[in-house]
Amino acid sequence: MAARRPNILLVVSDHHSGYAFGPGSGVDTPHMARLAAEGLSFAEMRTPCPMCAPARAGLMSGLYPHANGMWNNNHTRAAMRRDLVPGVRLWSENLAADGYRMRYVGKWHVSADRSPGRFGWEEFRPAPPPAERLAQVDVLRQEREGWPPRVVYGTSTGPVEAIGDARVTATAVECIEAGAHDAEPWCLFVGWTHPHDPYVAHERYLARYAPGSVQPPVSAPDTLLDKPNIYRRLHEQLWDQLDDAQLAETIRHYRAMITFLDDQLGRLLTALERSGQAEDTLVIYTSDHGDYAGAHGLFAKGVPAFDEAYRVPFIARWPAGIRGPGRAVDAFASLLDVGPTLLEVSGAPALGAVHGRSLAPWLRNEEPSAWPDAFHGEFLGHENFYTQRLVRTRRHKYVWNAFDYDELYDLEADPHEMVNRVNDAAYQGVRRELIRRLWDWVDATDDVIKGNMYPLNAILPFGPQLEVGGAAERR
Repeated sequence: MAARRPNILLVVSDHHSGYAFGPGSGVDTPHMARLAAEGLSFAEMRTPCPMCAPARAGLMSGLYPHANGMWNNNHTRAAMRRDLVPGVRLWSENLAADGYRMRYVGKWHVSADRSPGRFGWEEFRPAPPPAERLAQVDVLRQEREGWPPRVVYGTSTGPVEAIGDARVTATAVECIEAGAHDAEPWCLFVGWTHPHDPYVAHERYLARYAPGSVQPPVSAPDTLLDKPNIYRRLHEQLWDQLDDAQLAETIRHYRAMITFLDDQLGRLLTALERSGQAEDTLVIYTSDHGDYAGAHGLFAKGVPAFDEAYRVPFIARWPAGIRGPGRAVDAFASLLDVGPTLLEVSGAPALGAVHGRSLAPWLRNEEPSAWPDAFHGEFLGHENFYTQRLVRTRRHKYVWNAFDYDELYDLEADPHEMVNRVNDAAYQGVRRELIRRLWDWVDATDDVIKGNMYPLNAILPFGPQLEVGGAAERR
């Protein structure tokens, strides 16, 4: 690694699926592609939870939501908690204590009771809007009996500078320029809200995708009949009214919103280069979680545990510190790994016991020993409450649903998760092994479901003393 402690530019969007980035995705992101070519990307990066507040709290703390206390979104009346569990420390506090100048602009959502300023950050407001405002045209509204009309997608017209995330970027550019005069290294967090639904794209970026050019995902026709009933209900009540053309048009708007963000990223990179700071700045772009974006006929995020909601883009560039740029790492990684990574490369003290691991060896073009060969995720609800855990290996995924029957997918034979094999006799050995691995993870992370053996709660098909291969696994 470089001797000088790097500046850190961490850019986090909202709802950007990892399937909506890179070759073959159909999404136009030249600046992101350039960032990946000059640095490295993690093809198997995933969020610990496909919900804004739990995901962001996980990114900031290095802890799964069941441990950091942010189980669901914290800004609603149905919030399980409005703040993190007492004693949870964020990596930003360690950076600030170690001399970094900390600047924050944009979306927060880690706590409803404490702002970034309580965790070591200096907060900056987005730039004021221009005099000319945006307008919406060509709007498709969802009409449901007894419910107010809701925008599915639309086109915005007017100055791009009036878009909220463009104003966040403008302030971030000012912060980058100010950082050139800092005596100590700086860390800047940029929080964007695109491409969150409703899918309102600016006409400038929508024009880069010809009408009718977008095809729905392969899994869009999924009937969901072999999956939990809530998946099918979400589709039937929310998205089934979209015909094929409208479904494709919704995806077109979603992609255009990502292309807008790509332009904003380009503005940040230009500011780094113009101010002479690009060489010594670690730039990371990622998202809090994905969006189904038409997969299985669904949009947004939440309880369906499909990869489109869990997989996110993760690109890192640091000219002075990344060896062998242009690589794509295919090891499983998690947003929980961000904090340990930043603390290691900055030389700041590590956090206490966390669930994430530093990605710094990958930046050095070294393969860490005993790196996890599986990903674990969880969902604990939003305004409607669900409990869900999953384990995903290279070939298989098992989803435990406390509210319905479980799911098992053979990702080698069925990469789009179309056929639930949970009751297939040929997969029962796989099912037992994955459940055993799930219990291992519950034990290792001290999940809140650990130890609750009361009949109403003990509904996983096999318990923590499951025998696999003749050896009893006792917790």
